[in-house]
Amino acid sequence: MNKTYLIEYHVSTKSGKLLKSKKPARINNAMSKLHAQIKLEISLKNRVADFKELIVDSCIEDYDGSNFIDFFNDMIKGTPFG
Repeated sequence: MNKTYLIEYHVSTKSGKLLKSKKPARINNAMSKLHAQIKLEISLKNRVADFKELIVDSCIEDYDGSNFIDFFNDMIKGTPFG
């Protein structure tokens, strides 16, 4: 089951600056915390010109209504615990 994660992070640049995110990034359709962080890093590499590395402060699963619906859809399919 794909999940949504909220990631608070900093970006280190090649010029030595440390950029902090203003709000958590919402990463949808991730299979795990690691997958969510990889998806965010790929996105930041395309948006930040001198991107060096991603520094993750926190990564938590977002329990919104869509995950609740996914749980019942999986139960109907016969796989309640992904």
